[in-house]
Amino acid sequence: MKGLLAFGLLLLLVGCNDNGQLSETLEWAVINVKNSAAEEIIIHDPKELEEISSYLSKVDWQPNTEAKMATHEDLLLSLFIEVEQNMPERINEYQIWFEEDNSMTIMSNFKSEGFGKLKGKFGKPFKDLLQQNIMGKNRVIDQHGQVENLELFHQFLKATDENKQTSLEMTRYTIEGAPIYWKVDFQEGQYKIEVDNREDNFGSKNTENYTCDKLSKDVTGSLTDYNFKSCEGGFEINLLSVISE
Repeated sequence: MKGLLAFGLLLLLVGCNDNGQLSETLEWAVINVKNSAAEEIIIHDPKELEEISSYLSKVDWQPNTEAKMATHEDLLLSLFIEVEQNMPERINEYQIWFEEDNSMTIMSNFKSEGFGKLKGKFGKPFKDLLQQNIMGKNRVIDQHGQVENLELFHQFLKATDENKQTSLEMTRYTIEGAPIYWKVDFQEGQYKIEVDNREDNFGSKNTENYTCDKLSKDVTGSLTDYNFKSCEGGFEINLLSVISE
């Protein structure tokens, strides 16, 4: 996970005063991730906002504790919290490291939290939630003909038409809902294709690699198929099918 990511967090309760009235509101957040192609991603889904807050509430904190890590954080999360109406927001910053056992190491600038660990049973779904949003803005998503971020695909086609080195990342979902991950690198008139279907229980459950020399646009009525041709082995590979509106 590498880049800049911004979350718009709307009216998420994070605290109440002694009278049970609203005292703090998580208005929005910014996540910085090193080396990502995404510059700014806005999320408005209330359910996802609640999940982000919920996962942070499960961190085992060591208050007033600071630690030095050997590596740069994988992600920096900044929460902008309204404590009092029409007053400057409080900013809570969280440096987050993803560990091999799916746990997270987290350091907060808020002294009452300090240094913390999020167990793997919470760390994995939290990481998945963040990655889904990051990947969703950096790649084309094809769910049974419903295509998201199609502009990224058109940018890829334009670059290949101009014979410029470029790449494309795409997720296509099977009928059963399993994601198939595609990565296409174009350089010097040739396409290097990687298809990762390890999450497809009905597929080969491995990563396959192909090399092709041509990407054609085949139109049949309202359907436009983009197919790789002149591939090693002499076969064709369907990259994407788009229905015209």
